[in-house]
Amino acid sequence: MDFIILFLLIILIFLLVLILMFLYKSKNKLDEKLENYRFEMEDELTKIINNYDILFEQNLKKLDLLINKYNKISSKQESIKITNASVEGKKKILYSQNEEENLKIKKILQLINSGNSPESVAKIMGIGTGEVNLYVNFYNDK
Repeated sequence: MDFIILFLLIILIFLLVLILMFLYKSKNKLDEKLENYRFEMEDELTKIINNYDILFEQNLKKLDLLINKYNKISSKQESIKITNASVEGKKKILYSQNEEENLKIKKILQLINSGNSPESVAKIMGIGTGEVNLYVNFYNDK
């Protein structure tokens, strides 16, 4: 009887050792998978950060362009005198450097107000469409 109990005890200890070995191997495999997953996540995070850096630089360039455009427009408006002109029966303040410029602005606004498109006004006046739109937006409050 003692022999059978001893034999069962040895088998039980052996099974326990096998179970512990299996658990240890499983833990190592899980650790390895976790480490691989961590490296993959670091790579993905690095890609995302790089994409945001690229987008940030692109937006900075766009902002610089807008600032430069604004500075060009505002520098044109700083060195000008104020005169009055009547357009569509309303009193408008026109900013120009001289009378020729005033007449040009009046003509552009009259053409626009009589239904011409900015493109046709640009052709009539011999200037760019962007300049017509600038005058219309700035002087005619559209």
